[in-house]
Amino acid sequence: MAERHSPAVFNQVVKEIFLLCPVFFIETALVRYFVDINSLVPVDAIIIPSLCALTMLSCVSVENAPLEFSLQKKTLIFNASAFAVFFFLNLKMEALVLSWGWPLFAALWFIFAILALGSSFCVFVKPSSLYKKLRAHPYETGFGILAGLSQALYEFINGNLWPYLASPTTLAVRGVLFLSGLPTESARPTEIVHPIFGARIGRGCSGFEGVFFFIFVFCILAMLDWKKFSLRRLSALFASGILLMVALNILRIALFFALGIWLSIKLGKSKAAEWFIWTFHSHAGWLLYFVGIGLFLMIFFILPSDRKRKAS
Repeated sequence: MAERHSPAVFNQVVKEIFLLCPVFFIETALVRYFVDINSLVPVDAIIIPSLCALTMLSCVSVENAPLEFSLQKKTLIFNASAFAVFFFLNLKMEALVLSWGWPLFAALWFIFAILALGSSFCVFVKPSSLYKKLRAHPYETGFGILAGLSQALYEFINGNLWPYLASPTTLAVRGVLFLSGLPTESARPTEIVHPIFGARIGRGCSGFEGVFFFIFVFCILAMLDWKKFSLRRLSALFASGILLMVALNILRIALFFALGIWLSIKLGKSKAAEWFIWTFHSHAGWLLYFVGIGLFLMIFFILPSDRKRKAS
């Protein structure tokens, strides 16, 4: 039976998370209240994954790399100065872009965003102790960074790569439908047409949300248990899991399209189109993602790890 953390360890984890994050949240809230920070950075997409990743990092490192807490006056002054500039840049964004040009403004914005929001984590935490923790747990830190950025990466990649992947995704879906006895045609790269039903494959069909949700879950588990596997096996699991999510997305679209054909016969084309759109907007395909991710991680990640624990 796995040993449980003592109450003292649990309290230390809570303390680490509480003292690491408050200044970051306060400063983010101030900027968001006065300006539209989401126009540049998807803040909502970062906060929850980052909190989960920080909590996991604290859980695996708190006993041998605890943080040292005290008010860092020099860091506070530096943070307040950097944040004042960052806040000003956001408040006067339009005027400064017109005056300086976008490249210079964007460079300064990102520099002061990193300085202000990055230093906010060390206002109540001794920077050297945080550095020692991260250095002592490089793999957990790497997985934590990837987990924390997973949702933000999804929004960035989905917006920039989907135009290049739309046509291959459509061809793959048409291939699955053909093998299922439902041949289709396509006058456009993102269009699937059957004599009874037709649909256009848009950005919501990319499947990247499932891919990056898998990445998030995988990284959180890896932070806790990566030592149970060789790096080669862990890399193979990571890559094969991403391929599985891509395949599940293609299967998801094909299933919904087949459902559209069946509903067209039963209810008519207009009703079938409504149901087809609803299945995507209601995220019904997430059931397929959850089952796929759950089975994959259970078979290849969790069960082998449990067997090794029992053997030891």
